[in-house]
Amino acid sequence: MKKSSKSLFVFVGMITLLILVLGVLLFSGNKEIKKYQNALNSSEIRNEYFQDEATIKSRNSVSTQGYTVTFYQVSAEVNEEFEKLSDEQKYKVFLEVRDVLKQEDISYYNFSCGKKRLCAIDGFQFTHNNDVYEYKKVLLNDHFSLVLNGEEIYSTESKRKNVTSKVNDDTETTMQDKGGNDWASLSDNQKYHAVSNALYNLDQQGYTILEGEYYYILNFRTQ
Repeated sequence: MKKSSKSLFVFVGMITLLILVLGVLLFSGNKEIKKYQNALNSSEIRNEYFQDEATIKSRNSVSTQGYTVTFYQVSAEVNEEFEKLSDEQKYKVFLEVRDVLKQEDISYYNFSCGKKRLCAIDGFQFTHNNDVYEYKKVLLNDHFSLVLNGEEIYSTESKRKNVTSKVNDDTETTMQDKGGNDWASLSDNQKYHAVSNALYNLDQQGYTILEGEYYYILNFRTQ
C-alpha cells in the first residue's frame, strides 16, 4: 500500500513538473510575442488605420532538427481610412507594420522563444468587412505583393515593370511638330531624350555638332 502511494506521489510530481516546464516555455514565447503586439498597438498605425487592437497569434508549428518552429501572424481589423488609400499606399501600411516590429527587435522574423523553440512573425493580414488583405512574399519571383481576397493587386515587381515601361517610352521622345509649350511640359528625362534624338538625327544627316559642357553648336553639313 505504501509502495503504491509512493509511486502515485512520484507520478503526480512528474506530471506537475512537466506542466511547470511547459508553462515556462509557453510564457517565454508569449512574452516575446506580447512585446511586439504592444509595440504595434502603441504606434500611430493603430490610431490611424485599425478599428481595434492588433493581435499576433500562432498559425502553425513545425519540428525540424530537434527544434519546434512556431509561425505567427499579425492580424487587424482596418477602418474606412485604410479603405480610402490607393493600393500602393495600403501596401506601404504593411511596410510600416514591419518597421514597427523591426524597431522593437530586428529579429522579429526568427527569434528564440524557449528551449529548442524558435518563433517567427511572418504573416500579415488585415480585414475589413468581408475583405481580406494580405502581405506576402512571392517565392517564385522573389518579390512582395499585396493580396486582396486571394488576388494580387499590387507588388514591387509590377511597380518595377511600370517604371521600366515609362523609361522606355521616354526614349522615344522627339520635338517634331512640337513648340515651346510642349517642351515646357516635358520631364527632365524626356527633354534629355528629345535632345539626344535630335542630335542623332542631325548627325545621320551629315551635320557636325560641337559639344561643350553647357552647349551644343550645329557647325556645318559635311555632305
